[in-house]
Amino acid sequence: SDLPVTYSVADPNVAVVGTSGMVTLLRAGTTPITASQSGDSRYDPAPAVTRTLTVLPRAITLRANNETRAVGESNPVFTHTLALGSMVPGHVRTVTLVSPANETSLPADGPYPIQFVAVIIRDPLTEDVTTNYLITLQPGQLTILPRIPVTISGAEVSGKEYDGSRGAVVDWSLAELEGVGAGHEVSLVTGGAVAEYADANAGTNKALSVTGLGLAGADAGRYELGPVLLLGGAISPRTLGVEGLVVGVRRFSGETNVVAPLDWSGHSLANRAPGEGTNEVHVVAPYVDGKYSSL
Repeated sequence: SDLPVTYSVADPNVAVVGTSGMVTLLRAGTTPITASQSGDSRYDPAPAVTRTLTVLPRAITLRANNETRAVGESNPVFTHTLALGSMVPGHVRTVTLVSPANETSLPADGPYPIQFVAVIIRDPLTEDVTTNYLITLQPGQLTILPRIPVTISGAEVSGKEYDGSRGAVVDWSLAELEGVGAGHEVSLVTGGAVAEYADANAGTNKALSVTGLGLAGADAGRYELGPVLLLGGAISPRTLGVEGLVVGVRRFSGETNVVAPLDWSGHSLANRAPGEGTNEVHVVAPYVDGKYSSL
């Protein structure tokens, strides 16, 4: 007959049916749907027909993206990809990923897993619809790379006059890092650098050590400083002066090559290195070899 058919859904949270018989799926689950047709003066009511509707969860696969970092760095922000399937338009997923690796983790113990700990999917009304999805999770891997050693070239040591200290002055303006990969952003930080000779004595081509250097830049964590390439520095002897020396008076006797009488009682030494020597130091053999030039 041409009499209208009506539909009823046992669980309207799973699906609803319009007057035209169009079914709208709302969430995963199972519900009976019954179709019935009332009679009229010419037709008896039709027997009701019930069928079971099963709405399967929407299958998607999420894959954690593999990451790398250098030893000693913090873990990067982990990301993921929708590898298989698709989501209902307007649905938004929130994913939390973690790895057991930390700043003290070693490359030899890796790679370390990147694991999903939470996945939440919400509809445009912010309702949690995660149960409407059949989610397959694929973990990723975190690879920890050993730091790459880099060396420094082009630094120059400025010579100095003996001053009793081991401190050295280094010109870093032409220094370059060797061993940095193409496209990597790494620069040398010299603001805290301290250069010292092995000892304070005067000499040439003297070895020195440098501490307090650092690396900066987006890729600095991938590298570590190797040996500092420096030329030997020089400490020149310090020239001493004598003040207060009194030349005594001597009568002319006709002799040649006469040694003038000198009164050293009030002499003092000028241009001594800071903290070294006193006015009482005798001038005949007062100085450590190599520190001061001859008077």
